[in-house]
Amino acid sequence: MNEHSVRRVLVVTNPHSGVGRGDGVAGAVLDGLLGSGVAVTEVREDSAAESVERVRAAVTSTTERPDAVLCVGGDGLMNALLPALAHSTVPLALVPAGTGNDLARELGIPVDDPRAATEIVLRGHSRTIDLGRIESLHETPTWFATVVGTGFDARVTLRANPMRYPRGPLR
Repeated sequence: MNEHSVRRVLVVTNPHSGVGRGDGVAGAVLDGLLGSGVAVTEVREDSAAESVERVRAAVTSTTERPDAVLCVGGDGLMNALLPALAHSTVPLALVPAGTGNDLARELGIPVDDPRAATEIVLRGHSRTIDLGRIESLHETPTWFATVVGTGFDARVTLRANPMRYPRGPLR
């Protein structure tokens, strides 16, 4: 486990994650960060691609580079941000607000307590994890942090994601 000073945080929010839960979680996260005197820039774009570009620009900036990028969302937003941070030294933090929150569970990040998850960031706790990367002749390379599915399981996931029932991890 590494420790580093956190003075400037770029918060990337997906307000639609967790069937709209992301918006409320983001409020708690921002309150916690601002109450601790951390300089915060929030990214809340209409698409993941726009968020990724904003993160990439911030991480490569010589004047506005954040000490951490904090994702308020689920596994989908985390996965979208990986390409912007995979080869940088800027830590990617997570306050889970998604439906399944697989990565947060694997890393031991509290999934039902945004303030406790934010405290991990404020204390500057970080660790290096392995990432996977899939390369294809016909597609842009894809980074992943937990699991990757192709074939049948990918088709099931694509079909299940828009379903409203069952809710949560059961889906």
